[in-house]
Amino acid sequence: MMNRRLNYLFGAMLLGLAACGDDSSLTEANVGGGDYSPSPGEGNNTTDFDSGFSNTNNDGEEPFIPEEEVFLVRQLATTDNYVFIPNSSELANTVARVDANTLEVQPIRVGLSPTEIAATQISEVGAVAYVLCEGNHTISIIRADLPARTGTGLGDVRPLRVPAEVNALRLAPDGKHALAFIDPTLPFSGNAIASLQVLSLVRLADTPGEDQVFNLSVTRLIRDIEFTNTGEAFLVGQEGVNRIKLAEVTGDTLIPRLDLGLDTSLFPPTDFEVEVDPEGTYLVARSSSFAGVAVFGLDENGVTSRRIIELSGIPTDIDLVQGATDQILITIRDQNEIAVVAVDDALETPEEEAVAVSIYAVGEEAGLALLTPNQEQAVLYSTLPLLPTLSVFNFATQTLESWGLRNQIASVVTSPDSQNVVVVHKRQTEIRPGIDGAFQNSEGLTLVNLATGYRRPIFLQAEPLDVIMTPGEDTTLVYVMLASSSDSRRGVMRLDLETFRSDFVALPAQPNRLGRVGDKVFVSQESEDGRITFFDIETNSQRTISGYELNAGIE
Repeated sequence: MMNRRLNYLFGAMLLGLAACGDDSSLTEANVGGGDYSPSPGEGNNTTDFDSGFSNTNNDGEEPFIPEEEVFLVRQLATTDNYVFIPNSSELANTVARVDANTLEVQPIRVGLSPTEIAATQISEVGAVAYVLCEGNHTISIIRADLPARTGTGLGDVRPLRVPAEVNALRLAPDGKHALAFIDPTLPFSGNAIASLQVLSLVRLADTPGEDQVFNLSVTRLIRDIEFTNTGEAFLVGQEGVNRIKLAEVTGDTLIPRLDLGLDTSLFPPTDFEVEVDPEGTYLVARSSSFAGVAVFGLDENGVTSRRIIELSGIPTDIDLVQGATDQILITIRDQNEIAVVAVDDALETPEEEAVAVSIYAVGEEAGLALLTPNQEQAVLYSTLPLLPTLSVFNFATQTLESWGLRNQIASVVTSPDSQNVVVVHKRQTEIRPGIDGAFQNSEGLTLVNLATGYRRPIFLQAEPLDVIMTPGEDTTLVYVMLASSSDSRRGVMRLDLETFRSDFVALPAQPNRLGRVGDKVFVSQESEDGRITFFDIETNSQRTISGYELNAGIE
């Protein structure tokens, strides 16, 4: 569903284009149309790989309902020892660098109105933060462990100009490349006439002051960015998939669309999920209009092989399972099934032979799959039922266990040790006879142990905005960030998965970011002068830092 902010963005651009009276601008902004808009010199890519196969697709008789998972807030910028937090006051131009060991705070001057921050630790450089400053359309690169260029303290800052349209930032695994792009789900502060195809690639240099930025023309309305460990980024959007070899970009350029050759009636570009192998050797795609998946072998030059695999129904999710033999896990909600396909079988089986597909009956709706961190199990669930079932599939034993829950699922979070999950529920506004109204009509979550199936429903006094889990000395700890207009209800709840003890700490200001750095968990809060509270993971002792612009007074 298109949100109001995106509608406003489109409306503003249309008004701007109409005022200009120049039809040539429509090609640049390209605000209409639902099919592929080929890049110059490219074909329309509407080849049907295998026009001879029959398939049960979404023919419109029964509208396909997608899963709607609530992704919890997690806009964090942390390194081994630092937390970077933008000053949220009006016309701010600073970022607070908080030392998690000493709780020392240093305001670092950047561009105007810092919004998005990404940070990383680079062995030969130290802590580096990339700050998108929408007020003056720059990205400030902070080398946090180098001396400041002026004054005293640490923090070498170098600004780079980026287009006014960009409003989001993603960092590549190498920490030396960042992508600034347009996320249509975020607020937009650019001009009325905007190019939805612009993206900036930022490259960190070995020497401060020699950093580079390149403006690239890519797909519109980017929905997802998949990075590989081999220095590539795959962009998924309105016009298909772009593949960027980050280190090979040497100037402003058009990035051609990756030629997948898919029939757009089966894989419409507006509804297209892609998963890419971390090593960049294969890609898997699904859509809500096709009962099957497409698998592509890749090399540095493009697609080397491709295979369409028919399934019993339309997939609602795909996941890549890494191991001795890579596998594709596919959920087929309407058939109450999951399918497992070996990647080698998909790409190497001759065309005249069927690809081996292992099908497992789930018994209940399973629209989404979440792999545990050790990739030994998959947690299966759907966000649609009011009384859902949580299932766990074990890849080694090929067995499935299922347990009922007491309220609709909003999201699921796994523990770092792969032994527990936290299920965040969706609060219901209606009272329905015959069900647990007290739990359904309240904010709540359920702790689930995957080995035993033990479930612990927990009432929450406010809306959960974020959940993190972190191992303690003897147990796993769950921290839940709760937002409320009531001073006594907003704060952080800490849950111990060994004893199930819960501790709540109220916060005087609305929390907005939750994360971990070093041996502490932190929660930042809305404040003109800045406010952050640290919790020691082992002792649960707390310290609050406030007034970033007032030399960080410690309470």
